[in-house]
Amino acid sequence: MPATQEETSIQLEAHRKQVRLHCYRMTGCLQDADDLTQETLLKAWQNLPSFRGESLLATWIYRIATNVCLDFLRGKKNRVLPWGPDFPQYKNGADLPPPLPEALWLEPYPDPEDLALRREHVSLAFLTLLQTLPPKQRAAVILTDVLGYSAKESADLLELTVASVNSALQRARKTLEPSRLPQPDPQEKQELVERFLRAWEAGDAAGIVKLMREDTRMVMPPIPLWVQGPADILQVLLDFPFRRGEPNRWKLVQVKGANGEPAAGFYERDTVAGVYKPWGIQVLVLGASRGGSQVIAEYHVFKGAHLVEAFGLPPTWPLNDEGGF
Repeated sequence: MPATQEETSIQLEAHRKQVRLHCYRMTGCLQDADDLTQETLLKAWQNLPSFRGESLLATWIYRIATNVCLDFLRGKKNRVLPWGPDFPQYKNGADLPPPLPEALWLEPYPDPEDLALRREHVSLAFLTLLQTLPPKQRAAVILTDVLGYSAKESADLLELTVASVNSALQRARKTLEPSRLPQPDPQEKQELVERFLRAWEAGDAAGIVKLMREDTRMVMPPIPLWVQGPADILQVLLDFPFRRGEPNRWKLVQVKGANGEPAAGFYERDTVAGVYKPWGIQVLVLGASRGGSQVIAEYHVFKGAHLVEAFGLPPTWPLNDEGGF
């Protein structure tokens, strides 16, 4: 008996979260992922009579989503993080350059509640790598290494050669290999995160950098600059977020995670309005110190009030609330 329209709608809707994550991997942007997911499901609904069951429904939907993303990305610049030779490195005491448009930057992604994910397939390192690839090669890596299609299946779908797909896969695997760290002990991880959050809310910049290793890197999109090492990170914290010397200027609220790593939304105090107002999302990429204990290896500060709500946090936080993490 053929499925009713309602049953078909439910079947398509069941794929929304997976499609959204696929579109995010392709674009690096939450808003774009939401828009492209909606377009994908609409096209799937409109073209459902053409689905003959020759493949899984999920495969058919991924094909539509991939093509929707490729059409969208045509002519657009890849999103990046402000790190590497294309961006200046902060030196102690320097002024920060003015921010650049949001459309340039990779955004963090909220860890889903009910999707089984491999950490390296949502990591910022992986997303950064994907954004260096041309869109079709990017799609090939996602389809093959993440979704489990063969190199030939991916090549056929994308109208690429198998050699081109294999080349993209080799590049991705080689780049990601050093970042594939074992999962930290959950209790040690949470203790480290709570120490970081308490230090931030207390305005204790020295306490924050004590949790980092010698080569820790900090980025602050939309500021086109990167900072490396505790001394320079300390100076940035003292000169900018903590320059007023005000404890409790900031409120941090831990979320489930972002891109497989600990994360928190953060709010700035507005005494006139009588609330904390949203500022952005902070993501901590953890790694091992020389002694083997967990430390902060990368520190990402993403400015954008829209990101706070995208992570399911309220638009404001009361000043008199002692909670948060």
